[in-house]
Amino acid sequence: MRLDDAPFARVLDTLARLGSLESEQGAPVARALDRAGLLGHARRAGWTALPAFDVLARALSTAELVGAGLARLDAGGMRPQWPAHRLLIPWTAEAGAEQEHKRTFARRSLLPPDERYPVTIWPPRAARAWPASDRRGGAGEGCA
Repeated sequence: MRLDDAPFARVLDTLARLGSLESEQGAPVARALDRAGLLGHARRAGWTALPAFDVLARALSTAELVGAGLARLDAGGMRPQWPAHRLLIPWTAEAGAEQEHKRTFARRSLLPPDERYPVTIWPPRAARAWPASDRRGGAGEGCA
């Protein structure tokens, strides 16, 4: 399921609004960043938190959630995709770069590294378009 620019931009704007590090939804991620000494940098860089799945499901359509790689559909219905990857890092394409979307996000887990799971999760198809140095650790796997 592919999202065009307008719905994808709506997803990004909704994530930024709901996942603010100053919000109730962003508080656990903000605390983890603070413990790591990264909270100031995260705020300046516009990092946010992935809101709880029920909050996302009320704010975004199924097509938006699945198209952005935040959810998957299976026999049991819609389920969160990579729920432990709660840190959202915004990315903007450089001028003239050929990207599917000019804006996207990377999702990182704040849990200790585990070789069974990718380090970074990208929305579907975004993993092909963004720099390889930012895709290490299985970026984009399991997002489609």
